[in-house]
Amino acid sequence: METNNYYDIYISQVLELAKTIVIKSEVSAKGINQYLMDYYGSSSVNSLAPRTWKYYLNLAGEYHPADTRMYVISMDTLEEILFSKENLAIHTTTAEYYQYGKNKYKELIKTYPDQEMLVLGILNPVDIDKAISAVDGQILMYSDTLVEKNEYTFISRLQSWINAYSYFWVNGAYGISDSLYYAVSHATLYLNLIPAILNIRLELCKTNEVHSFHRKQYLASHGYLDTYIDEMTLEQSLFLYRNILYIDRNAGKQETFDWLVDNILTKRGIPLSEYKMKHSLGNMPTNLYPDVTYKKKTFNLSDPAGDSLIQTTDILLTKEDDYAKDNLTNHAYYLNKTIEQMENSISSTVQTKILESSMIDNSDSTPYTLADALTNHWAYLASTGTYKTYIALDNPRTGETIELSVKDAYVLSWYALCRQANITLTNVPVFKVSRIQRNPIPSVNDLMSVVNAKYINRSIANTLVTKQPIIQKLITTSSFYTLCEKINQVQQYHRFLIASTEHSVARGMIDNMVSRLYADGFVDLSDGHVTFDDWLLAKKINIDNFLPEDFKTIYDYIVTYAVGLNFHKTTSIQDIQKAMIGLMKDLSSYSVQFLSEINADAIKKFDFASIRVGDVIESPIDVGLGLDTDVCVIRSISTYQEVFMFELGQTLISNIKQKETNRVGYTDIGVDITHSHVVKNIGSFVNNSLDVKLINDPSNINLLTQAQLIKIGSLFKN
Repeated sequence: METNNYYDIYISQVLELAKTIVIKSEVSAKGINQYLMDYYGSSSVNSLAPRTWKYYLNLAGEYHPADTRMYVISMDTLEEILFSKENLAIHTTTAEYYQYGKNKYKELIKTYPDQEMLVLGILNPVDIDKAISAVDGQILMYSDTLVEKNEYTFISRLQSWINAYSYFWVNGAYGISDSLYYAVSHATLYLNLIPAILNIRLELCKTNEVHSFHRKQYLASHGYLDTYIDEMTLEQSLFLYRNILYIDRNAGKQETFDWLVDNILTKRGIPLSEYKMKHSLGNMPTNLYPDVTYKKKTFNLSDPAGDSLIQTTDILLTKEDDYAKDNLTNHAYYLNKTIEQMENSISSTVQTKILESSMIDNSDSTPYTLADALTNHWAYLASTGTYKTYIALDNPRTGETIELSVKDAYVLSWYALCRQANITLTNVPVFKVSRIQRNPIPSVNDLMSVVNAKYINRSIANTLVTKQPIIQKLITTSSFYTLCEKINQVQQYHRFLIASTEHSVARGMIDNMVSRLYADGFVDLSDGHVTFDDWLLAKKINIDNFLPEDFKTIYDYIVTYAVGLNFHKTTSIQDIQKAMIGLMKDLSSYSVQFLSEINADAIKKFDFASIRVGDVIESPIDVGLGLDTDVCVIRSISTYQEVFMFELGQTLISNIKQKETNRVGYTDIGVDITHSHVVKNIGSFVNNSLDVKLINDPSNINLLTQAQLIKIGSLFKN
């Protein structure tokens, strides 16, 4: 059944390619012109200006005066917009909904059945000049998603087939006596594109241009290796497709094993290590037997620290406890037996059959993660109206469609997160946002006002300002995600800039300048509703009879679609390692034990201000901030007690399984965003709060208790 399903998907993609591919037809262009002249008069067509012809305008996604304007509801803003290529370039979610074959596309064609060529032109516009200058029968446009990047010669082969078909089968003389000859001929050409596409791809089997369907089915016939194809690179899947027969016939050879390690593990940056037992004679003759130790050696990637690792028998057996049903039960018995055998080994060095891949995933190991930027800017930009788009989700109980602004989606996601932990919030809280980019961006003079020009060159302030992304109106989730990516990249640059500044005073001042670019605060998203009951009623959201799993479904959907993660899917390093090690197991005939180890959660890095040396002088230092003191310490202090915020949504967005939910009252080390302070004795300071109005008095906030926070955090534990 699974193979049939893959085949059905493949055939549907071939049909879509045959339907949407654009082949120039001069006869069609002239036929449309004749139709217009018959109905609207000869003045409706300028035969000397092809750029005004309906055929070419529609291919280019432009309306002709004879076309009916098509209006649709934007899936981004819920406003009525003209269905045009210009608007779809802005309303990207709407464009996704109206792609060929989807429900919205079918509804549009049902409403405007005579304008499908225009609809396809709007979705995939052709360069009008290219279309006019092209020869008859030339391929003008095709979907890049339906022709794979390794199919280098596919289109040229298909073009050759079209040319041959037209030369052999099309006879223009019949068009003189039969007015419908060209229409039937063109339709027959498109009908025969289907077997032509299938046959061309069959011809390309056993080459590096093989289509993924054939490649996947071939690997499936060799030990179900298609299981791992989603985690493979194109190069890896082609390597196995080309060499799997040789690998099967030569399994067990050292050269084959080395070949596999190089192409499957090394090229993906995945280390593989071996363990050798060595007798340690340090305690002899006090002990009658040598100590049994195991030395780790990585043989495909350099790992000096790992290669010096010495393990005991107990540690190695513990690593294998979860790899077979009764390993843990028999651990103690085989521990003593293994030690005894190794102590009495004839050779002082024994090669074990344990191969281990031990990795550290640093992809999200930074104080400023993309998840933080997404969730915090989601709440803040939605509260100011800068991020104004809508998402649609299905009610898990009734199936009705719930349309939400991203502002309301944030509130509902918070509520759903708590309800899945069986915690019912009574009042709509205010939400804390952290490290928000200030908008408008502070000026160079503003940044220079908090530092001493003696230590900080003005060019640094100028660089900081110019690197900040411009925040404009956002009406799509994709554009919001792109903005947050840029903000996060600049945050990493700021972190590096601060860390790489060696002068003690200059480092603190750059820290202060960076702090001026960001701010913390609280935002109110309640729209004036005090309780959640009132809020849900006003938003017409029915949650009657919802179970915890229903709230989880809503939460997962919202945090995926509200920030654009549905358009930006990535495979974690942990999943890649698991797939590649699994592939090595399936391709190895050796009686070896493959082990893998990687951190399941992100490694949280806490940057700290390491000791730096400034100017060595005898007189007191005046840093130029109007402070009459011998000692000036630049630091940052959080003025708000962090009472309930644990970055809503970060858990699922970042694929982090466990969260810290009990942080109460802390002082940031490094860059804090609420206020930057220059501390002198009891604390004179420079206020760095947001220019926009934020709620900055948390005294009356409805807070979650410590027990409730812990309960929510337990949802994400293994």
